[in-house]
Amino acid sequence: MALIEVVGAGARATVGRLLEAGALPDDGRAAHRWLVDATGARLDDALVVAWGTATAPRIELGVHGGPAVVAAVLAALGEAGARVVPSAALPLFGAVDPIAASAWRRVRRVRTAGAMRVLGAAWSGALQRSVTAALATGGEPLERLVRDSARVDAWFRPVRAVLVGPPNAGKSSLFNALLGRERATVSPEAGTTRDAVDDRGVWNDRVVHLVDTAGDAPPALLLARADVVVAVGAPPPAVRPGTRVIPVVSRVDVEPPPPDFDGVATSAVTGQGLGTLRDAIAPPIDAPVGPALFTRLDRRLLERVRAGDEPAGRRLRRRAGDGVVRPGWRLSSGEQND
Repeated sequence: MALIEVVGAGARATVGRLLEAGALPDDGRAAHRWLVDATGARLDDALVVAWGTATAPRIELGVHGGPAVVAAVLAALGEAGARVVPSAALPLFGAVDPIAASAWRRVRRVRTAGAMRVLGAAWSGALQRSVTAALATGGEPLERLVRDSARVDAWFRPVRAVLVGPPNAGKSSLFNALLGRERATVSPEAGTTRDAVDDRGVWNDRVVHLVDTAGDAPPALLLARADVVVAVGAPPPAVRPGTRVIPVVSRVDVEPPPPDFDGVATSAVTGQGLGTLRDAIAPPIDAPVGPALFTRLDRRLLERVRAGDEPAGRRLRRRAGDGVVRPGWRLSSGEQND
């Protein structure tokens, strides 16, 4: 499916020109309608939803997502008087402060439930009200906001994990098993993986950027950027300080690990150890997190407030607004920085 939004004072009249029959639905209601071009030819059967206010209406068209369908509907809207713009250029419905606006921009990219909860607190105004209260009272409310805000990167920032080891050590089989799909080519012949292969998965409600390397000497840049190095079947290479290293033996369904092995024993065939390895790469986030600031700018301002910087407090208070999400199309002209 594709979602096309038509906004502005002429939205209702413009969309009305594309309807084969029937009126637009009332605000907050949905209706099934056929969309047609200027000649009356049917383009697609769409789900039409009306929102907004009398002076700033917003019409959503849920159409089939094939590129030709979307292009035809956009062309028909253009002929009817609409101007096609990127979604990032649209004013935000109900977002009246920069923090809520930042949440709206991020929602299209997040892949974890924790991140959605953090952004939802900004949409509802709960985060902005927490910021206002923490700035007013200081003490434990401020410290709690600092603690919670420092932890949310675990939901937004991928964990970069790099699999290293000698040829034919089972890295590609392990890579596929961790992702749960056949992404890397697997063969009994040593050296099948000649270039690094990467993909993303989500486990423990965290995004993991997994990289399968070729041979004994992975590129230094991959190791420099890694948060975790998974050393399969051999001692790990030198890594930068702070990088976690997880020793792994694979294929324990064929050959048991050495008696003195201190790591994770896995099998891509039986699934043994895969859950343990996922937990080691991206540990679960145990404690709940309350409303939290999720942009670098806001967190920097919060740390400056904690250090007694009054101008930073005034700036953060302006970014939080009053914590009330109002209907209509309004967007603060204040700072917006992700």
